Amino acid sequence: MVIQNVPDDVKLAYLQNCRFCTGFAPAILADLQRVTVIRKYHAGETILVEGDPCEGLLSLIDGSVKLYKISPTGRELILTVFEEGMSFNEVPVFDNGRNPINVDAMEDSTLLLIPRDALTRTIQLHPEQGYAVIQRLAENLRNMLEMIEELAFMQIPNRLARLLLRLPEDHSYTQDQLAARLGTVREVVSRALTELEESGAIHCHRRRIVILDRALLEGWANHPGR
Repeated sequence: MVIQNVPDDVKLAYLQNCRFCTGFAPAILADLQRVTVIRKYHAGETILVEGDPCEGLLSLIDGSVKLYKISPTGRELILTVFEEGMSFNEVPVFDNGRNPINVDAMEDSTLLLIPRDALTRTIQLHPEQGYAVIQRLAENLRNMLEMIEELAFMQIPNRLARLLLRLPEDHSYTQDQLAARLGTVREVVSRALTELEESGAIHCHRRRIVILDRALLEGWANHPGR
């Protein structure tokens, strides 16, 4: 749902908090706010569908979203979860392709949309801003390489330890949610949680996971062969 009549100064503040726009000159942000659209999504609502045409770059104002792929057998693999200030869908903005991933709202969320044509035109008119864009894309590439490294070399308990260190401790998670984040199944996550708990690194109570010994959990996260 598009939110109508958002004041220009509010949209400008949202753009200033957008990670992708870090380093953009004030005049460029002022130009972009004129075409920026603010949208509201309810928990569970689809934001992007893989293969659909790209409208533009999206940045999260509040709430949280999951970026995921669906296997040929229908299994969901969550690539990452984004929260306030994070942006996504940069790739099709610049390669003129279609959406490469699916995105759903995990809770009621507000996003800003910078239309693709407006963003690419801005970079063409202000090539000095290209370096800031390259930095954002390089960060995304580094994160992707780290994900590939985890998938290739780390066992589930080690990957789960890394995930738990990244997740907010004041949230609750089902084993199915953790399994989807790791690209595995609930039974494997259950065994990994038991292994971490028996080591003294965490304590599990219902859906809450409490970190008892952060240094020990970091040991699990940093030693793939443990």
